[in-house]
Amino acid sequence: MPTLHFQDLLTYYPFGLPIPEALDREQICEAIKDIAAFSTSTLSTLLYTGEYPRGDSNVRANSDIVTKRFTAIAEVLYRFAVLDHVKLPEKVAALEDDLLDFRAFVGLGAIAAEYYGEASYQSLCHLLAAFLVRHKVERILSLDRAFGYEEAFLGGHDLSPAGLEDERFITVEEISIATGLKLETIKNAVSRGELPRDRQKRIAAWPAIAWMSRKDGFPWGVTCYFLDPRLPLNGQYADAWLNTTTDWERIYSEPQATVSTWRIPRSHRYVMVNSGGRRQCVLTLPFEPSNELMAVGLTNKTDRSNVSTSHFHDRGFPGGRPAQLWQVTVPSLEALKGVIEILSRASLNPVTPTNNEKSHS
Repeated sequence: MPTLHFQDLLTYYPFGLPIPEALDREQICEAIKDIAAFSTSTLSTLLYTGEYPRGDSNVRANSDIVTKRFTAIAEVLYRFAVLDHVKLPEKVAALEDDLLDFRAFVGLGAIAAEYYGEASYQSLCHLLAAFLVRHKVERILSLDRAFGYEEAFLGGHDLSPAGLEDERFITVEEISIATGLKLETIKNAVSRGELPRDRQKRIAAWPAIAWMSRKDGFPWGVTCYFLDPRLPLNGQYADAWLNTTTDWERIYSEPQATVSTWRIPRSHRYVMVNSGGRRQCVLTLPFEPSNELMAVGLTNKTDRSNVSTSHFHDRGFPGGRPAQLWQVTVPSLEALKGVIEILSRASLNPVTPTNNEKSHS
């Protein structure tokens, strides 16, 4: 059997589907069960007796053990590929061994399908591909940071999407897997210059990940922002970040998930986030942002106090629409962290409402 390279995993991959839809959990489990049954019976026949084992043979029982082991490995790979808030096991070396064993197991599936007419093993290939793409994305974002990825080059040079020398670049297929967009859509984005390439027509990885992170089908946004807070931020991920990593309290969520309002603890102040925004993160504040707040990198400071605004400004703040409304754009998680730090720090001090806040305090 030829070496199983990353490109081999992409045969019949359902490009254009988000990863949770591309990976069918039931098909994965069935494929593991079939390959386990094939390998435990056929290999023993090939290597030992030349005859298929009897029904009461302990070889038959071993297929259950094999199924259990590789189902457990597949579950680790699946959760990492599909879910955002999932980390690799701390013992990455053990996962490396499991991954290489899983690769060999998939190879047995290839033999079963090619030479014995057994069921397809492609669902396991697609699982491996999605897992390795996420690992590559996280590794790229961690190259300049101490997140433990330096020694975690899973899969070796043959199986990984790109060798160590190519980690500054990413392919059309990898972008398609990560975003769930069709290959043609990615190629069009490259043609329009949205995904910059070098003279060798290689797609630069970091700008591509920044582009990918704003797509609806990209499943690892919060993790990627944690690894690299310089990535351009949108309202959806800002809302998720506030929910998972701060003690701010969400007090209002617009029914269509367009905006949400957050109360700063130990404070009478509130911040509204465009929680449905995919392109950028916009904060609506019932007070004028200070110079200190703007200095964290906020842009597009706009006074909307005298502008007719949407109904959710009436419902989203306690006491109705505030006397003042200001909006700012938050370009990155790094800037949002600065906002959180300043407003949370201010909340620890005795607070006297400003004139513009007295009308609704």
